[in-house]
Amino acid sequence: MGEARKEFEEALQFWRGQPAQRNLEAFQLFIAQTFSNLGNLDSKQNRPDDARKEYQEALQFFRGQAKKNPETRLPISGTSR
Repeated sequence: MGEARKEFEEALQFWRGQPAQRNLEAFQLFIAQTFSNLGNLDSKQNRPDDARKEYQEALQFFRGQAKKNPETRLPISGTSR
């Protein structure tokens, strides 16, 4: 699972490093999904404090999207109105 963490962290660096002139909202979705995946990984590795922080990062984005577009289905449960 150490390799998975490395790859998720690499993905975060990639998505965060994308130029702002691109579709920022789309990149934020990938960042949020990556944080959610890291949270899942930490949960499985019995690291609840780390998992909670990563889930909170993901939820911040998903809740914002739910407010902007309440009709949109989001990829994680518990984020609708």
